[in-house]
Amino acid sequence: MAETNALVTIDYVVNSYLNWKGIAGSQDYDRYKQILIEGFTDLNIFHTSYYRTMIGTVNDVNMMQLKPDYIDWLSVAVEENGYYYELDFNDKIITEPSILAASPTYEDHMSVRDVEGYKYTRKRRNLRGEFNIDKVNRVITFVGDFKGRRIYLLYSSSGVPTSGDVYVPRELVTVLRTYLDWQIKMADDSIPMSLSQKAENEHGRVLTLYYDQKNELSGKELMNLFRDSLTQGIKR
Repeated sequence: MAETNALVTIDYVVNSYLNWKGIAGSQDYDRYKQILIEGFTDLNIFHTSYYRTMIGTVNDVNMMQLKPDYIDWLSVAVEENGYYYELDFNDKIITEPSILAASPTYEDHMSVRDVEGYKYTRKRRNLRGEFNIDKVNRVITFVGDFKGRRIYLLYSSSGVPTSGDVYVPRELVTVLRTYLDWQIKMADDSIPMSLSQKAENEHGRVLTLYYDQKNELSGKELMNLFRDSLTQGIKR
């Protein structure tokens, strides 16, 4: 029995859409592809299941650049004598234990954390040093002796690379296909609003089924987030 790939490319989804609509070819192929990439990016930003690791070196001004696909941090650790000591972890993000277990830190080599502040100013303070993450400029700034030291960063990712092929889970093909159909109708002023609404409802139905299976954020909540993202101007 032939095996089925768990991941497919965005091009596969575009071709699936063209086949679904009975279109032999399209001069808008690249446009459709970009719409899908943006939709997939939004989907992951609001509810990502993609986590990546990064090992970098702190520069002369105690900073380290973040990757383009960075969304939020899960764990930051610093290397000392071949071991990674965890500086802090993000307890505001709920993720699978297996994700955090992939961190190279060791139970016997965890850094000591003190808690300081009260209520909204309350935070953990690490005696080995601290860091701040600037999402706008996409850098981590360290406080302490970090120049030239290696940092291990575990972070949530958009799942969308800035170059090369974009792969998506096969189970998202129908979700993205209906998303593309909705966006094409929304952008075409000659198409009646009723048909655009019908396409949006169909996308919402498929999205709900997908997330009901995942037992995570509901399809209704995802649709609201999608709508919000479409009214916020330029996408990142």
